[in-house]
Amino acid sequence: GVTYKRLPSDSTFRRLFEQLDFEKLTDCFVGWAQVDTNIQVGEWLAVDGKGIKSTVTGHNQSYQNFVNVVSVYSHQQGVVIALKQFQNHEQSEIKVVEQLLQALNLTGVVFTFDALHCQKKLCS
Repeated sequence: GVTYKRLPSDSTFRRLFEQLDFEKLTDCFVGWAQVDTNIQVGEWLAVDGKGIKSTVTGHNQSYQNFVNVVSVYSHQQGVVIALKQFQNHEQSEIKVVEQLLQALNLTGVVFTFDALHCQKKLCS
């Protein structure tokens, strides 16, 4: 076997991650997380979206485009149980959260959201 004297550089990891299909990786992660986590009735799950800074395009335009990731985090287990990527030009965080929660199909849990999601339609 080959013996390496140092870890791969940050640039090596960056090139690797740039070549990954994030959507397929996300689907694999969610499938693995659903098998490996057992969400109990009464668990608290935090739902939050974050923009990925390095993906911004249209820097000088009034409406920039960038990649967002919405995650569902279990407070009790200390792990992310689901996530979904989207571009803000194509979808809104509200719609992506609705799709993610429908796909999870959980009952008897408590979801926490930021103020963006405090709308009558989502709460129903």
